[in-house]
Amino acid sequence: MGLRVNDPDYALHCALSAWAERRFSDVESPLAAQAEAMVRIKRSKSRRHVRGASSWTLEDEALFRARLGDLYEARARLVRGAAA
Repeated sequence: MGLRVNDPDYALHCALSAWAERRFSDVESPLAAQAEAMVRIKRSKSRRHVRGASSWTLEDEALFRARLGDLYEARARLVRGAAA
């Protein structure tokens, strides 16, 4: 059973949902930037040739996704800890 358009709480629900989406994007962008920076540092050290280091490889993408997942988990633990 969900909210209907004519329910009094529908506008509040929509406003809270929009607010939550904005907050999630505010958190997601810095986490992605931090994960990308971590990948650039890690992968650039592992390459022997500096030339072409700016190209993003499949290994870079896999490492980026892993780091981003780690950062999301750490953030979730902080949020759960703050809520408790």
